[in-house]
Parts: sequence; C-alpha cells; structure tokens
Amino acid sequence: MLYSFFLTKRNIVVVLFMITMLFASAAVFVKAKGSIFNVMDKLATKLEYTSELEVNGSPGVVYVYTMYDFNAIERLAKHIGYDPANISEDGFRVKLDEKQGGGMLFAISSNKLGEGSAPLVLYFSGVEKGTPQWLFPELPAPEPTAIQFSVKDTSRKMTMCTYIDNGTPAQAIDGVRLALLTDGWDCVTPGTQSTGVFFAKEDSVILVSATSTSNGSTVLIMKKK
Repeated sequence: MLYSFFLTKRNIVVVLFMITMLFASAAVFVKAKGSIFNVMDKLATKLEYTSELEVNGSPGVVYVYTMYDFNAIERLAKHIGYDPANISEDGFRVKLDEKQGGGMLFAISSNKLGEGSAPLVLYFSGVEKGTPQWLFPELPAPEPTAIQFSVKDTSRKMTMCTYIDNGTPAQAIDGVRLALLTDGWDCVTPGTQSTGVFFAKEDSVILVSATSTSNGSTVLIMKKK
C-alpha cells in the first residue's frame, strides 16, 4: 500500500536537520539480511546508522542510508516496484510488502539543497508487528484508524507519528497549532501558511508538517526533547 510522501519543498531542510539531530549519535548494529537490504547493497549507498527503537508499538530498527548517485532514488523505486512517475521533487514514501521484507521506507531527495548534498533513505523494520500508537499526550488523539505510523526512541527522547486528517493541510496544522498554544507551546515559525511549522516549550521542540491527499491531508508530527 502506497502513501503520499510527507515532505514539501518548504520543509525538507528542517526535516533533514531533525533527522540528522535524531540519529547522529545512533549506535551501529550488525545489518540484518532481507530483500530490501539486498536492493540497497546493489545501489550506490552507505549505511550511516542503525538504531533499535519502537515502531508501531513494537520493537523495530531504523536504518539510515545516504545515496551518492542522485539517480539512485529513481533506481530504488524501480527495484521495489514503485512507479518513478509518482516520485515528487522531495522523494517518496512506501510501505513494503512481505516479499520485500516489510517495513516502511522513506526516500528523501535532497537535490534541491545544493551541489554535493546526498539523497537520504530511512528504512523502519518491525512495522507489521504492532499497531500505530498516538504518542503526543499534549494533543487530542485522532481516531485509531487514522494513525498510519508511529516511532518512539526513548533513549533519544524522540517520537513521531503520521496520521490522516479530513481537512486541508492548513486546517490540519491550525488544529494542531490551537491545541499546542492552549497547552503553553510557542509557535516559532513566522507566517501562517507554512506547511512545516515548529513549536517550542521549555527544552522540547515539535515539528508539524502536512500535505494534501485525495481524502484530506497527511500530517506528520515529530517531537524531540
């Protein structure tokens, strides 16, 4: 099953910064073998980090790769059966089937960030073993069926969820904005039309991102202490 990619041109830089901050100190483990790993081995990639964490409420692992060939995003899509015509300027996101090893794959194209920047791939294993969890007590929880994906890394005090909202991206972000402001958070992103908005409270930061889908919006929330 394919999902719309959560990044937009406006917020790819801040998302890449958050990813770097979250995984920069990750411990490296022995790489497990499976079909998606075989695909990554065939491409011009480097395994930068792996880290054990909680994916959809169950034990999982994140694998963070860099890709040295800008065309590797398209070649990766072809290898896993994702139509390259559906790749946005920022990349794509796909839930892999059992033959591919399962899990969730985020392919982030950074071609727009300037010469010398490398595309990034995040692969989360263990997605099928659990149920997506709502990890933000400061916000009203969506309907359980609307939550698509959740990640919790207790050691690095990081949480992330994606979910479906029936409204437009602006309406979805406004709803989160109101709830966070009511809870004492400060919005630190200027303007009101951004599709990627930062909030801060004490020693914590939350990023909220939304993009339109055929049925409303896909919303990503990421929190780091």
